[in-house]
Amino acid sequence: MSDSIVISDTSSIILLDKINKIDLLRQSFDKVYATPIVAREFGILLPDWIVVKAVTDNVKQAQLNAIMDAGEASVLTLASEIGDCYVLIDDNKARQYAETVR
Repeated sequence: MSDSIVISDTSSIILLDKINKIDLLRQSFDKVYATPIVAREFGILLPDWIVVKAVTDNVKQAQLNAIMDAGEASVLTLASEIGDCYVLIDDNKARQYAETVR
């Protein structure tokens, strides 16, 4: 994928890490982002090629926190700020929300 950006939730990173395939993200996307919440939930240092980027729209973050997990809320908030990107999320509520705003 040329000029592609992905923002990943915690469980996607954890699962790829557990099967030693986390590098698939770097191979598949030009830029890989996570939020500070995702980095904290991961529990260990993320690979240096995953950019940890904080959200700036705290109002949107708070609104999404009311309907889904904080990690997924931060991923979707960051995605709305960045624009043209992909998100990796496994939470059903977060996926349903993402489908409505896509």
